[in-house]
Amino acid sequence: MRLLLKYLILVSLIVNSVFLTGCWDALPVENRIFCIAIGVDWLPEEPHYEITFLNPLVEETRSEQSRARTIRAHSISEAIAIFQHTSSHYMSFGILSVLVIGEEASKQKQSFTIDDLFSFPDLRPNAYIIVAKGNAKALLSVMPPENQRMGLYLRDLLDRANNQRDSPPPTLHEYVIRMMTPGMDALTTMVGPIGSLDPRATGQKTGGDGGGEVDQSEGGGSQGGQSTPEKDVEIMGAAVWQGDIVVGQLTLPETQYLSLAQGTAKGMLLQMLFAPDERLFPQANRMVTLIEQETASWDLTVMEGVPHYRLTLKVRSSPQNYEGTSDLSKSENSELLEQIMALNIAQNILASLQKITAMGSDPLCLGQQLRLKYPDLWDPQNWGENIKNSQFKVECEVTIRNIGLQILRIEPVNKKPN
Repeated sequence: MRLLLKYLILVSLIVNSVFLTGCWDALPVENRIFCIAIGVDWLPEEPHYEITFLNPLVEETRSEQSRARTIRAHSISEAIAIFQHTSSHYMSFGILSVLVIGEEASKQKQSFTIDDLFSFPDLRPNAYIIVAKGNAKALLSVMPPENQRMGLYLRDLLDRANNQRDSPPPTLHEYVIRMMTPGMDALTTMVGPIGSLDPRATGQKTGGDGGGEVDQSEGGGSQGGQSTPEKDVEIMGAAVWQGDIVVGQLTLPETQYLSLAQGTAKGMLLQMLFAPDERLFPQANRMVTLIEQETASWDLTVMEGVPHYRLTLKVRSSPQNYEGTSDLSKSENSELLEQIMALNIAQNILASLQKITAMGSDPLCLGQQLRLKYPDLWDPQNWGENIKNSQFKVECEVTIRNIGLQILRIEPVNKKPN
């Protein structure tokens, strides 16, 4: 009996030891280097890719919040391998905030880059994907206000754009779905830097005894002046994709009107420009309005093989800063403004739809409407060309809920100016 008990104890110890071995293949956090942003640029010379990694610095004696390192390689996976070999650290993408594609790189097939990234099991698929106006390296080299981390600063900027519906940025997860599905394309936010990239003084003599030599090193500013360090970045508009290649660009207002056409503009502040009108806009022809509610209804018919799309839009709006002279509290004036706003919105949506379809792009998933209603006419292989022939009609109805307040002057109570 005792012998049997000893055998049972021995077997129990052996079995338990299997589950108590620990994570023998785990990588300690001190051996990882985290990446908060990746920049991808394309150059005409071999190797074509210039990959920028933005890593946060956690040392107590750091002089900056993050460090940008750029590697030339034939692919992003090769750049990561070179980085890990030279730094003796494993690259981790668990806190990745944003993937930045440079303008030239965006014209190349991105499936090559996306496949490399998704081969890493810790990739964060909720990271945003954006296109840089210019190149990604320059954008990630910006020093944000108050010395913040650029990757997180970009993330905050895109989060605000998403919350305000100005230019909702897609995540890597959303982008891959749209890239791989016929009749669905992506719009990605386009971000650009403001100012000069080089904080060094330029236009000064560097030759010593009046040699007259001017510093013209890469990134230098114009001659005869002092360049300004980069301070901020801004959203410039949107990049229009067809599959995994960028085929054009939209301005920020055009992007907003497409959001209206999608029915996703609730809560958006829309800046509208009007033609001169003595009745409502004798001087200032610019107005910002809040889209409080909208309903977008699409209808599709096919005539002689050509898709005809009809968009019916109902918008409830609150003008925020009307600066005209008419009294909008009077029903005749508010009704006139509603008609002018409806015509303006319809015209701008139509222009934006015609612009993106002329590029062969389908960010509004119009091809999916054709697939569902006319499956026999659906041709996923040639939809990028067929969509260029599509015809559109936009009808809009605007209801003004209230007239926003405009504060012209603020003065303290019971106090007189000196």
